[in-house]
Amino acid sequence: MKKLILGMMALGLFSCQITERMYLSESGMVEQQTEVDFSAMMSFMFTPEKIDSMKMEGQFPIDTIGSMLDASAMSTPEDEGLSNAEKKFRQSFDKTKVRIVMDEDVGKVVFMTDKMSISDFNAYQNKIKNAFDEFYAADKDGAEAYLGTGYGSILQYKLTSKDFERKSVNKSLSFDEEAVDSGFSAKEMMDMNIFKFEYHFPKAVKSSNLKDAEISPDGKTVTAEAVISNMIENPDQYNFKVEFK
Repeated sequence: MKKLILGMMALGLFSCQITERMYLSESGMVEQQTEVDFSAMMSFMFTPEKIDSMKMEGQFPIDTIGSMLDASAMSTPEDEGLSNAEKKFRQSFDKTKVRIVMDEDVGKVVFMTDKMSISDFNAYQNKIKNAFDEFYAADKDGAEAYLGTGYGSILQYKLTSKDFERKSVNKSLSFDEEAVDSGFSAKEMMDMNIFKFEYHFPKAVKSSNLKDAEISPDGKTVTAEAVISNMIENPDQYNFKVEFK
């Protein structure tokens, strides 16, 4: 399970759609998800022969949910060189589950925080940020690799009766413009991905200052797409607020 999860996390520089999704309930409880849809890569990842072999072994199709904490606790040979700071960072995701779905046409990994109040969510995210800061101090390259996936946002939410606010507390990251083996720079490869915000609210939204935001006909869902490299380099530009009717 752990190897599969980490393998999915390595897909951040390929043609994926990454969706940051949030559900807010009437009681003020929040569920946050980050979905990485790599369906377009399935035919490159698995040949028909490989799929047939996996089916015979009962390993395909896949639809499984596991705890990030349990996965982090499992030791593999690749973990021998991990710093204590990186191990602590991985283990800070104790309220996050991961769902992996794969069949011939669909490939997705969804990181899902437990349902909790906004104050508890912010405290949980702060714990992750503190562990990340230790990781960054001990291993800057490793920590920046996590940020560079495009789905490593550490968030804070604020809710009043009139509005809702989303704030990223990520460090900014500058991409190396030099081309890699593929002939593309890391920035160009990252921008092959699509990043989407999808925020669901229990009541209608009047407006949002999120760039190019679209509000659903019922007013309860706000969506927008972002240039992912710009979002990683300038996370503050994608902090936004919605105002309720």
